[in-house]
Order: sequence, then structure tokens, then C-alpha cells
Amino acid sequence: MTTAKKAMGLLWGERTSLIHKAMVYAFSLDVRARSNGPYLTIERAAPSRADDHEQYGVRHLFEETTVTVPEGLRCDVPTGYIDSGAGKIGDTLDPTSSWLEMRVRSTLEGGDARLYFDATGVVNFDGGPSAFRSAQAKTITGQAFLTSCQESSTATYRWLERRQLFGVGRVEGKNEGRSAPEWVLDFSFDLYAAL
Repeated sequence: MTTAKKAMGLLWGERTSLIHKAMVYAFSLDVRARSNGPYLTIERAAPSRADDHEQYGVRHLFEETTVTVPEGLRCDVPTGYIDSGAGKIGDTLDPTSSWLEMRVRSTLEGGDARLYFDATGVVNFDGGPSAFRSAQAKTITGQAFLTSCQESSTATYRWLERRQLFGVGRVEGKNEGRSAPEWVLDFSFDLYAAL
């Protein structure tokens, strides 16, 4: 027992400064989801058109084609539209939970490649978790934070498979239900790569 305590003290006791970290904006992810209770169905978006500003998918906000990750490597930025997905807000055992889960499939430009996101995080609605469960509310806003692991069907974006992205975003929704809340939620995330 004393050996474990001594080893633990050496491991954490010597650290007196913050861990070095660097983050860089990689790209944005915009998703529209419909709720059925706590469960989300991610809506498919049409392939992008120049005149369509309500596009949901993967894009770089400043239309860059490459991004320099914290290690100094230049990597191609994916762009495309949302194909399908599912998710959940909350926990079935805890109705006040703000957990967010999303699994999103995106078709990349050109139509042959796919990019899959598996994300978990939290969503903080203005008015708290009860605002999401209220049938009386007509609109809802809030913030969302997530971590995402990615998988790509093409070698061009393999760099995404070797790192976890951190997303900072917002959510806006409209209630289309009459007796129970049925939300159409628009999520917008800026995803960052970290060292």
C-alpha cells in the first residue's frame, strides 16, 4: 500500500503548472435533428448548391482547403453534406441529464467518400433541461459542447482518425408538437484539433 501511495505522489505531486496544450480550428459541423422524446433522428441534407444557405454538413467556415494542425502538419479539410444519423439528449435513468450523443454520417464532396462522427458531450438549454421537455415552449436556444472521434472511408482524411476533435457550438430549435414536445433542432459546431 505504501508503494502505491508513493508512486501516485510522485506522478501527480511534482506537477506545478498546467499541461501544455494547443488547439486549432479544423472545420465546422452543422446538423439538423428531429426529436422523439429524448431520441434524435439526424436529417439528410441535399448536396450543396451555391444558392443554398441553409445547408447542413461539413465545411470550413472560411473556405480553406487545408488546415495546419498543432504539430505543424498541413491536412486536407473535408467538405460535404449530412447523410444520416441518430442521437439522444439526456439519460433514460435521469430526466434532468444534459448528456448529448450523436452519430453522424456525412457524404463528402465527390459523392464516393464517407466521414463518420461519433460524438458525446453536453447540451445546455437556456431555461435548463426542463425547457427541452416542455410542450408549451415554441422555441429553444442553448450551447452544446462535444468530443468527437471520426472514421473516414478515404485515405485523404485519415488524419482525423488519429485525433479527437473538440466541438463548441450552439443549438436552436422550434417545437412542432401539439401535446408533447417534438423539436426540430439545428446544431452548429466549430470543431478544434488539439495537441
